[in-house]
Amino acid sequence: SRQRIDVLFYNRLVEWGTDGAIHPALAESWTVSPDGKIWTFKLRRDVKFHSGRELAADDVKFTYEKVMDAKVGSGGRGYFAAVESIEIPDKSTVRIHTKAPTASLLAGLAGNWSAIVPRDEVEKRGDLRRTAIGTGPFILQEWVPQSHLKARRNPDYWDKGKPVVDAIEIRIIPDEASIIAQLRTGNIHHAML
Repeated sequence: SRQRIDVLFYNRLVEWGTDGAIHPALAESWTVSPDGKIWTFKLRRDVKFHSGRELAADDVKFTYEKVMDAKVGSGGRGYFAAVESIEIPDKSTVRIHTKAPTASLLAGLAGNWSAIVPRDEVEKRGDLRRTAIGTGPFILQEWVPQSHLKARRNPDYWDKGKPVVDAIEIRIIPDEASIIAQLRTGNIHHAML
């Protein structure tokens, strides 16, 4: 599905770990005020979008304001219901003010709808539905709907040593018997039925 593919191209401030806990991703750390209403995230400084531009706090604010915009209709909007405002003290700090303490904020920030996008590219293109420009481990090379998607390794990926493969290709194979046959012959390495 589109949401599962997004992890190839985009990162979030935080992410779910295999241990079921929330871990740093684009945010190297975060703190919460004693009253539980102010969340301060420090961004990694070595992160670049696929376009080559560095990630900035303004991109995070822009992304979250889009998620919170009722006109956009994001499925993650409910996770941001407690957000009162988003402040940018400097280019590598994001401060989220909530109306009340909220335990679900980090889960919302780790969700698929919270993938950070570059403000300038969205404003230039209108949206990123047909183009993927993120900070993720792969850079989109080609996408033919209902056929295939090809991506190459991001040489500037912030999580050093990843990804471990140079390229990926995702094929849309509508027939289940063909999928099984492709797996058995080794033509494909993974399938979702």
